Amino acid sequence: MEKLRSKRIQDMEHVFDIFTDAEFEAYCRLHEKIAESLAVRKKQ
Repeated sequence: MEKLRSKRIQDMEHVFDIFTDAEFEAYCRLHEKIAESLAVRKKQ
């Protein structure tokens, strides 16, 4: 399980390496907005 987790982290680091800091911050804001929207929808 730990090897799988480690591989997954490495894969995600590789994916996010293409972003500048500003792009990564924008991605995080958008991801948070989507997650909040889904959470509100589940409560309805």
